[in-house]
Amino acid sequence: MKLHLLLEELIQIAQKPKTDFALNINMTPSGLSKILTGKRLPSVRERKMFTKLTAEYLTESIYSSKCYLKFKSLFPIIYDFQSKGELLSFLTYAIEYALDKNFAQESSVNLGYAERGFYYLGHRSVLNLFCVILSDYLVHHCGEPLELFSTLPVQDSCYSRILKRIVIINSACTEGVTIHHFIDNSNYMSSHTESTESLFSLIFRLNEHCDVNLWNAPSPIRQYFLLIKGHVLLLFNDQMDETPLLIPIFHKSYLIVFQNALLKEEPQPISYSTEEAIAIFKEDPQNIIQMLEQQTESVYNFLPIGYLIQKSELKGIHSDKALIELVEKAYHAVLKGNMHFYISFSTMERFVTFGKLILPLLGQTVIPAQERAAYLQRFNLFLKDEQFHKVQVVNSGHSNFSVLFSQDATILYTTNNSGTREKFHVFTHPEMCQRLKDSILADSHVAFELSPDLWKAYQEDLLSSNSLFAR
Repeated sequence: MKLHLLLEELIQIAQKPKTDFALNINMTPSGLSKILTGKRLPSVRERKMFTKLTAEYLTESIYSSKCYLKFKSLFPIIYDFQSKGELLSFLTYAIEYALDKNFAQESSVNLGYAERGFYYLGHRSVLNLFCVILSDYLVHHCGEPLELFSTLPVQDSCYSRILKRIVIINSACTEGVTIHHFIDNSNYMSSHTESTESLFSLIFRLNEHCDVNLWNAPSPIRQYFLLIKGHVLLLFNDQMDETPLLIPIFHKSYLIVFQNALLKEEPQPISYSTEEAIAIFKEDPQNIIQMLEQQTESVYNFLPIGYLIQKSELKGIHSDKALIELVEKAYHAVLKGNMHFYISFSTMERFVTFGKLILPLLGQTVIPAQERAAYLQRFNLFLKDEQFHKVQVVNSGHSNFSVLFSQDATILYTTNNSGTREKFHVFTHPEMCQRLKDSILADSHVAFELSPDLWKAYQEDLLSSNSLFAR
């Protein structure tokens, strides 16, 4: 992060003339110009006052409700500032971070092999520096492949409230990012249910912006960390009084040692891409279809899955005829099984309004407005009178995922809004599966159980309330 580029962008965001900025930080326009062109840095004697006055001036000029969105090009990882004080703190840390890096370069200090460094103590400094450091590398490598490894402390009460505040506001900078998150089941089994909710919330948030892979750690991992491969290792520690401590390590050789130590025990994959899932499905399709029909206990749908799509409609979506036939059988197997089927109000409404259906393994399709009523009525072929009570409509804040609970495993299906990034996360640890179910139930409330008459009335209500069908 270059100081002069950071300041140039911040001045543009503030929409203030540079002469006014110079006068307010007690500098001449020519003196400021040298800093903004990268010809010099504030001296050691000037540094503290320069940072203070610059941060104060910019805060007064920029702060407003949701002003964090203005920093999209500089800080793709950021948080919503609840007060001027928070913005002032964030800008102070950002300017100090840029000054530290630029002073090191000017003094010929190679941070890539430095055996000493800084640490950041306390909630405010950890929150700010986490955003600043991560944003620095995402912006510098925007659009390039970037690999991250993590055991982010979502189950730690000290850090969970920090992580919950962080948002991603520039997906262009995370497009090439792949994050490998390692799950130590022993940590989650000994923590509260809220920690599991935080884990899955993190998965859903990240999946919208980058490629997420989950791994089962073969042995306990006692260190919370985020490793940006080849660049920096962020260590998260707790003090005796639960004060958070962030330690960045830039030593290139140690980063390689750390990564090798992490991977040498061969962690087991939890997540599978579309291609990987298709390969597994084709290896033993009959067994998988049988499992879906006979062993599925419940399915929770928070996105419109195309269970009722027909083979003739699939042919225009995918060219692999053998795969189409197997996928259609798998979709229907879920509905034929003796399971409980949950679907959210918002999912039903999204389908009726936009007609988009998610087709796991195949892609997406859109049902034309005039055909949506007929599509919904296909459920009648699968739901006999005695099965209707097993279908429940729920109110829930969840979205963009579906979960299938079977006797031996739980399959969490996630996708982003565009449908270009789907993942199948397969959990086999019994307690982790139960924790996932508990976290879903905590935010899902059954509105009603279906009956044939209620289902008919509900369809009519959905369709009549949408102007697309009021013809």
